[in-house]
Amino acid sequence: MFAIDDDLISNQRDVLITYSKKKPVLLFDDFINLLSPLYANVDDDELAEESKAKTEEERTKIRVRNRIVKIPKSTAELLRGDFEPLYTINVGDLKNHMYYDKFPMWRQKSSKEFSLHGLGLIDNNRLKPQQQTLHDTSPHMMLGGATGHGKSVTLNDIIMAGAIVHPPWKVQFYLNDPKIVEFKKYGMHGNSMPHVNVVAATADPQYTISLLEYILDEMNLRNKIFTLAKVNNIEEFTKKTGLHLPMLILILDEVKSMYLNAAKKASYIDTLIERFIALARNAGGRCIMASQSVVSEMSKDTMVNINIRAMLGCQPAMSTKMIGNPGASINLGTKGKLVTNTNPGNEDMKDNVPSLSPFIPNEREAWANTRPLTEVFDHLAQVAKVVGYRRTENMSFYDEDKIIEKKEWQEYLTGKAAMSYFFLGEPAFIYKKKYDFFSTAFRPTDSKKSMLGYNLLCVSSISGMRMNMIATILSNFDEIRKKEKLAVYVCSPTKKVNQNIRDLGYTVDGYTVSMDLEEAFYDDVKGIYYKQLMVDTDDKVFDGAEVEYTPPWIFDKFKEYGISTDKTSLEYRRAVQLLALLQNGKSTLILGFPGLTEKSYQHYISIVQGLLARWKHMQLETVAVTESSFPIVANIFYDFCQMKGSEIKTISAKLEQWHDVIRSGPEYGVYTFVIANPLQNSAMAVASGYKHLLFYSVTSSSINPYKIQEYWPEYTHHSTWVYTNKDLPADYCFKLKYPTIVPFGGEEE
Repeated sequence: MFAIDDDLISNQRDVLITYSKKKPVLLFDDFINLLSPLYANVDDDELAEESKAKTEEERTKIRVRNRIVKIPKSTAELLRGDFEPLYTINVGDLKNHMYYDKFPMWRQKSSKEFSLHGLGLIDNNRLKPQQQTLHDTSPHMMLGGATGHGKSVTLNDIIMAGAIVHPPWKVQFYLNDPKIVEFKKYGMHGNSMPHVNVVAATADPQYTISLLEYILDEMNLRNKIFTLAKVNNIEEFTKKTGLHLPMLILILDEVKSMYLNAAKKASYIDTLIERFIALARNAGGRCIMASQSVVSEMSKDTMVNINIRAMLGCQPAMSTKMIGNPGASINLGTKGKLVTNTNPGNEDMKDNVPSLSPFIPNEREAWANTRPLTEVFDHLAQVAKVVGYRRTENMSFYDEDKIIEKKEWQEYLTGKAAMSYFFLGEPAFIYKKKYDFFSTAFRPTDSKKSMLGYNLLCVSSISGMRMNMIATILSNFDEIRKKEKLAVYVCSPTKKVNQNIRDLGYTVDGYTVSMDLEEAFYDDVKGIYYKQLMVDTDDKVFDGAEVEYTPPWIFDKFKEYGISTDKTSLEYRRAVQLLALLQNGKSTLILGFPGLTEKSYQHYISIVQGLLARWKHMQLETVAVTESSFPIVANIFYDFCQMKGSEIKTISAKLEQWHDVIRSGPEYGVYTFVIANPLQNSAMAVASGYKHLLFYSVTSSSINPYKIQEYWPEYTHHSTWVYTNKDLPADYCFKLKYPTIVPFGGEEE
């Protein structure tokens, strides 16, 4: 209970103003100040609690509990039993900075109750702000109402009032908006609002599924953490460890549209929501759903577990379906007026609680003396900065309509791109990794074996997109070459490639462009094999391995070709080890050499001479060569499928013949990138040698050879391409928003 005296009332401006044909409007800033009495005595109560302590030790514990905020480490570290804080915040001396006008911010301390003050004033009475909460027995809410009656405004009220009352270490929002426009503003303002963790401004059901899977997984992991800490729920965890795990508030707007967009995946979405609702209570999860109409696709079990229903103006039948009686129909045609009911199974209207939600504009309005959303964001961010709160992970924001421009893409890659962080676009799914954009590794750090097949095949029926694919690859290489030795070879049957690279703004001098695919590929294979020979030779030489047999006549040939015959010299030992390796059978397959005899030695001696010269050129005459001794080599075969039929057949046959060598290339720093048209079957000849696959505008028949039809996304936006790799479970396909480096049309070939 709280008391409001005459002085308080006289200090409040009249919150009801006349606007838009004499309709009453409750302004958000005025409404927040009306909440002040609810939290005005929190600080005094804490001091009183400390003063009642019987011992200094007890007083210290109370003071620490009330003033010191312990931010937990990552979920993974908590699962390892690490309950030490990541960092701490002393809010005791900073509470005078934690105000929104006259309202004392972030004083709500509960770990299990989320305040629904945003529902406004009961009976439009400034003395009766809504005090409904999402709590253990009623953790979820459904908001409904006809179009144009203020549903989106009410959701904004709930979010913003919640962010002002609850500190960000107690509450984090996960927002999903298939209409795109309503929640986009929370993401477009960057990471400024400290309470928002995820913003999904997309109609893509796959993104919604990834959001639901992510938050459901978080609930499961939290329950494992509670078991590890020997507690039952989030409140007990905070009391025992002192760590503040935030409540996770999942807000799903336009739920009806969400189900309709999902089509065949609708039942899976319903299963995820049902599981979340069942698990969320103890783990600190809360859900608010909003819809213009009753969601028939939602299971009855899910609806039964949503005890708090709020309905804006609507038809009587809709009101009855949502809150159990026609009470909300009285507000049909009036914005912002709603009816809340916590006993929707009872047809008696006595459980209806009428209220008026406040108005908060997106932009500053001349007529309304209240801060718009963006200014409230900035205020929250400023308070968080003063207090010392910082995010432990970046906000995930996906805007379906946003285009990734070339400049933005290149700026993002600066200092980040590497063979172990090769970026391919913005993930169209929840992606809580080191970087915001999706990266894949062409050079992992675990073992040589895991590198086999780390190559990329890009497939599109649109020529402009194929050029955009090569531009995406080259933009990574332009950044990588600043840090590492890198040689890039581009081979294409088209004469325009050189000019295209120049037009893209890449340094032509840094790229070798060829039209002779066969020669380029043959050099590639030989390069891989020669590097392998050099590394394997030095492994044996520096380990002191002896060659079992050396033909006696070879010494005369060494002398003839100027190769050392001093058996103690490094040059000699390298030469005989090379000859031994050259006879292991691969030479005949790869290089077409016969067995080593006195009559067929010339090919072998020429290789030995060439590699000894390379050791000398690399200034490794006395030092063992390793994989890192060589530059990274990237071979890009662009539109090779557009070659003439006979040439394609020849190349495809050689691609198959050299398949094993291609796969081992990354082990020696040689990577292959093929950009192909799916209409030419020659791309299939190399498909099995590529771990990473990227697709755009392809038909179902085009993807048949890759055996990923079952996992192909139902919904593909024009701004996304599809990525998969062979290490993903069940060949799962990801959608990535591509960077628009090369403007292109949609004309297929």
